[in-house]
Amino acid sequence: MRRGADRILRVLGPVRTGLLALAVLAAGAVPATAQEPAVPDTSRIVAAGGVVTEIVYRLGAGDRLVAADTTSTYPAEADKLPKVGYMRALSAEGILSVRPTIVIGVSEMGPPAVIDQIRAAGIPVEILADEPTPLGIIDKVRRLGVLLGLEDKGEALAREIEAGLEDLARDVAASEGRPRGMFLIGLGNGGPIAAGDGTAGAAIIELAGGRNALEGIDGYKPISVEAAIAAAPDFILMMDGAVERAGGAQAILGLDQIRLTPAGQAGRLIAMDGLGLLGFGPRTPDIARKLFEILHPDTAGN
Repeated sequence: MRRGADRILRVLGPVRTGLLALAVLAAGAVPATAQEPAVPDTSRIVAAGGVVTEIVYRLGAGDRLVAADTTSTYPAEADKLPKVGYMRALSAEGILSVRPTIVIGVSEMGPPAVIDQIRAAGIPVEILADEPTPLGIIDKVRRLGVLLGLEDKGEALAREIEAGLEDLARDVAASEGRPRGMFLIGLGNGGPIAAGDGTAGAAIIELAGGRNALEGIDGYKPISVEAAIAAAPDFILMMDGAVERAGGAQAILGLDQIRLTPAGQAGRLIAMDGLGLLGFGPRTPDIARKLFEILHPDTAGN
């Protein structure tokens, strides 16, 4: 088991740490995430982070949600919830107005002054680490299962996600070639903002058997024409909503930073659901599998 896991990790590059932990965890060599005491009252939840909202619904606790942030777009029921602002620019007044018993968010939630206001009002705030790795997904699911008093459902969902990621990792290890991908999160001041190391955009490409074209650059950064041509991406990956806001696929492919790259010359732009791509939650195995099949059509399904 360990030799097989090591072989998969060598293939998947920067996501190797998360996959190694996942493989060992599935083999029973490492105990499950330590369970923490549940907060006494989770009957009225405000969720700050689309992945939090998604997991709460998957655990069957959607009826406890009284509001969510604007990134909470899945499932469809989430759109009907009152919105309390973008997860990094939350409104304390909006949150307190729905009388929550707890606020649950990811590590990017803020600003800190708003979090302090909520806590000063006596409302517990639970912040979940949001690492774009397989183990990061499992940790979020298990922690929310414990927090909501739904440990069994959380464990069942965690094991389902593990199985999907392990199946994908085996197929990636058996596939040939690593297409170079550039994830564009959107346009800034008219130019593209691309995903470097340590980002969810880079991680989803690597999880699906691709290679991030911007290795050696940290975070999301504006990319110049020269840097984009040097990166030589075989494909461009974007959130479908970002493509629409930018004016459509042809507008993206016609950018100076894109049109002279192999991706631009081939017209290869892949647009997928934004929260699915970047959320690193329950749908990640399916989203990464779909991307894998696009990138490796000759090996997908074999």
